[in-house]
Amino acid sequence: MSRQFHVSGTHGEMFIVQDNGYSTNQLETIAQNPTSYLSNLYFHTGFDYMNLSNTFTLSSVTATSQSVGNLDVEHVFQNINMGSHSTQPRAMILEINGTNHGQRYTESSTNYFRFMMPAWDGSSVRLILQSSGWTGTIPATTYSNIKVYVDG
Repeated sequence: MSRQFHVSGTHGEMFIVQDNGYSTNQLETIAQNPTSYLSNLYFHTGFDYMNLSNTFTLSSVTATSQSVGNLDVEHVFQNINMGSHSTQPRAMILEINGTNHGQRYTESSTNYFRFMMPAWDGSSVRLILQSSGWTGTIPATTYSNIKVYVDG
């Protein structure tokens, strides 16, 4: 399912809508009447809320340490089940220790990078944590107070 981002040339509203091949005039109609298109909207600047259907919480998660040899690349994947969710989310927002990171968190240094993001596997919300390094050691890191907010 593809999505389309639109900025109204008339009033400046911005929104993301399911891409149904809308014409420019139809997109302007959606910009002015978002409540008529709620089943197709993913985001609209006219709304100051999300329709949260679930919030998943982990007290902490530790990214594991990994030694990396010279001229080598190591990847460490962690896939953590946060709980059941039966319908496809419209959006998921990641919060770590009170800070909103949008759809993913990234961290990097001179010898590694790490990212964390929520994912939906068809029946549950999962937290995906990947660490990749190319020399030295990827350090273990503990992240606290993790929340995933699910819209839809």
